Amino acid sequence: MHRAHWEAYTGPDIGLLKTLPPELYKTIPFAQPPPGVVANFQNPPTRVPLSLGISVTYLVIASICLGIRTYTRTFIVKKWGWDDWLVVTGFSFSIACFASLVLGYRGGVVVF
Repeated sequence: MHRAHWEAYTGPDIGLLKTLPPELYKTIPFAQPPPGVVANFQNPPTRVPLSLGISVTYLVIASICLGIRTYTRTFIVKKWGWDDWLVVTGFSFSIACFASLVLGYRGGVVVF
């Protein structure tokens, strides 16, 4: 049976990659760019500001909604239900997700 050409590829030589200084990782392309595209390693295009702006906007909206719900349940209804605790738990997870997104932006891990 004939094997496809990509099935024979075993990956980069790890021993060779370990000998390179870490500063070179950002300058070596993973593959050749498509025809008509020039590789730009000095100032690559990014959508980080747009993504961060959208994330902050929706986080502020969610915070306002949670504040209104918390105020209503605490001072007007004066009783919290299981759904309120789920909303607070979900909001705390969204804060953690937002924090990991921002840390990814700062560390250069997340690139759009």
